[in-house]
Amino acid sequence: VKAVALSDFQHLGKSITVINAINKPGLIANTREYKEPDHNSKDLNRSFFSEEPQLKDTVDTIKKLIQTYKIVVDVHSSPACKNMVLLGNTQKELVIKNILTNAGIPCVSWSSTTDTIRSYANSIDSVIGITVELNGMGQVSQQKLDEEIKFLRTVINTLTESYQEIM
Repeated sequence: VKAVALSDFQHLGKSITVINAINKPGLIANTREYKEPDHNSKDLNRSFFSEEPQLKDTVDTIKKLIQTYKIVVDVHSSPACKNMVLLGNTQKELVIKNILTNAGIPCVSWSSTTDTIRSYANSIDSVIGITVELNGMGQVSQQKLDEEIKFLRTVINTLTESYQEIM
């Protein structure tokens, strides 16, 4: 697992880290599942509380990193959805949803997946965890990138300004 600073967000005066290419076997196999020879495929973001040997080192590394931040944004890309924030139905996440919705940020509550990076982050009292779905998997352009960076900036700024209210 490699973490790098994201320079596009340095103007916020905050420490932002991107964990790049967590699922290298899945990237190579062109799938969201964590695939290694001689192992069953697993979706890392649906198996985050798993003790599976093939995922344990990666999950433990990410958990340690999450514990050092106040806000965790798990970014996904989907082929056909609008840019939005995906949350669960915990009390903390309902407060987050209310704040983001009032700021004009599209949000969806999704309770069927609880074994996620977002869920783990929100299980820590001092951490806010969200999943951001960005539209256009496989449709990269400068215009789309600019739109997605603007969306992420708005989300991160709103969460940063509302941190005390959420906690």
